[in-house]
Amino acid sequence: MPTNEENPTNPTNQGVDVNELQRELAAYHAAIEEEYKMAAESQPDNVEEHTRNFFRGQAPMAAAQIAWIAANGANESSRLNASKFIIDMAIEEGTKEGDPIKQLLNELSKNDKRPAPAPKAPIILGPATTED
Repeated sequence: MPTNEENPTNPTNQGVDVNELQRELAAYHAAIEEEYKMAAESQPDNVEEHTRNFFRGQAPMAAAQIAWIAANGANESSRLNASKFIIDMAIEEGTKEGDPIKQLLNELSKNDKRPAPAPKAPIILGPATTED
């Protein structure tokens, strides 16, 4: 029986070294396996971790949006709420960093349960009269 090299009409082997083809196929297979291995190592183990990482990545955009609303919100209520949120986050961050002044101010504002003093009534003077 003639071999593929001896039979040029057989389309399965047109001067291709089968061993070289197998080595190249094995190299491609190893490269693909390495890619999948690297991708699997870089992915978080669970969905919760992946979700937290996603939202951490979105934090700068969200902070910029809140700052924009504080400056350009459609109404006073949205501007006020955004501004309060920014102030609260700044105070909270200051206490995490250990700034004693910010901690003191934060404690005083939380612990101050005294009612605001009643405004003093102004002295109303009537029109000056000149009686002769």
